[in-house]
Amino acid sequence: MCQYLTPPRKGVYYFRRPIPERLRPIIGQREWFYSLKVKDREEAKRLIPYETIRTDQLLAAAEKALAEAVPKDPEQLARQRRAEVAQRRFEEQERAHDEARREDDAEAARLEAEQLARIDAQEAERLHMEYIVLTGKTGAMPPELAVMIRAVRDARGELAVKDEHLLIAQSQLRERAAGDSQGAEIAAGLPSVPKSPSASQRTREGNSAAVTVTGLYKAYATTRLSPSVVKEGMTKVGLFVAFLGHDDAARVTADDIHRWKNHVRDEVLPSGKKRSAQTVNSGFLSPLRSAFKHGVDERLIAQNPARDVARVSQAKAPKIREKDFTREEQRTILAAASATDTSEGGRQALVRRWVPWICAYTGARVNEITQLRAEDVQQIDGHWVIKITPEAGRVKTNEVRYVPVHEHLLEQGFLAVVNQQKEGPIFYDPERGDPESERGQYKKSGERLAAWVRSLGITDPGIKPNHAWRHTFKTIANEVGVQERAADYMQGHASKGVGRSYGRNTIKALVDQMALMPRFEID
Repeated sequence: MCQYLTPPRKGVYYFRRPIPERLRPIIGQREWFYSLKVKDREEAKRLIPYETIRTDQLLAAAEKALAEAVPKDPEQLARQRRAEVAQRRFEEQERAHDEARREDDAEAARLEAEQLARIDAQEAERLHMEYIVLTGKTGAMPPELAVMIRAVRDARGELAVKDEHLLIAQSQLRERAAGDSQGAEIAAGLPSVPKSPSASQRTREGNSAAVTVTGLYKAYATTRLSPSVVKEGMTKVGLFVAFLGHDDAARVTADDIHRWKNHVRDEVLPSGKKRSAQTVNSGFLSPLRSAFKHGVDERLIAQNPARDVARVSQAKAPKIREKDFTREEQRTILAAASATDTSEGGRQALVRRWVPWICAYTGARVNEITQLRAEDVQQIDGHWVIKITPEAGRVKTNEVRYVPVHEHLLEQGFLAVVNQQKEGPIFYDPERGDPESERGQYKKSGERLAAWVRSLGITDPGIKPNHAWRHTFKTIANEVGVQERAADYMQGHASKGVGRSYGRNTIKALVDQMALMPRFEID
């Protein structure tokens, strides 16, 4: 009688029992899954028989209702069958997606391990060479001195931001070297702090020998980009360094970056596909361009080897359809969203139920909605608005904006979902995953939503299952006469022309424009 007892989650035992497929339309869910609210296994085992009897009674009642039910009309049965097929297809795609993700993660871990091994070996050799140069001794280097040399070099080269870093490191090194002859020799041999970055010694190639590629990117990115973007960029720069076999910015040439570009372009991924031109250009080349440009701008290096390396070009795919959803596609997605049972399925069920509707009525980027927090739904001047802000996660423009909540969302009960959450993310659990990862929980929620939309039969490769709502919103806004400036603001598009950058969109003006947007009818 304990077959429905699940392993504890955070110490609490759960009851889980699947519902026969023929009875699911009557009961309204696929399974019973709920907490027994006990942490003692023996007590949980004693509760299982009672829960089993209770669910047996519910199954019996459902069987009776099924037998006595009036036959459904053919169209209703067809819709039900389509929904069941879509659900099975979605589950199959989810399994395939998870398997592909595991393969990608394993490949990334392998590449990272290889990269670290190469960097560690190179690091050991470089530290030893610095020891020989500073002391004139060729023997083994004491480990504690390696730590000191590395600290100074990091302050001088990898950080390469402020000269006071070098002063601090030199002072610490001299203090630790007191009474140690070898340490004193190293401290005495340290170079003095240059008056400016450009005054540092330069190699024949023209770049500073002390500056690293990773240090240039770090100096560029840490004050400009979000932590998740910095982490992603550092990963790409690290792969480039591993590809070259060194991290010396002075030795990097345009030919090196050209070879790197061709390598990542032609590499066959575990999925059997190659990277797109956009991925190569923005994901792999852009961090290097930014790093070397920053180095030249700050006079840390003399030349930018990435400047003249051409971007990867790709033939434009033929356009065979518009980028917005058709009326039938709109109805299919929104009807399935409305039919989603949020009592089971956790946060992802909330994503399927609400995110398509919110995207349809805001034209926002899907990740701007999946990262939405309860406190971002606010009442201003008597009007409910959604605050899309970099405080919640990544926003492309890095600027806050306010989008009125469409009256149809209010009628559907969106505020009840917000009030139930009270505060924090609505559509993902912040305690799961790495919050600093570029592929955070809110992005995974968007990816799973896209797979679910595909499972509904929206399989045309010419349409993007989440992003198409942005095109749909703009198309409808144009049809009903929403002011272009207001539509651009609500969607986070840049204003066209200097004149439009003057003044601001008030909440009242935005509410008046949102009132022009018609309802999506799904019946």
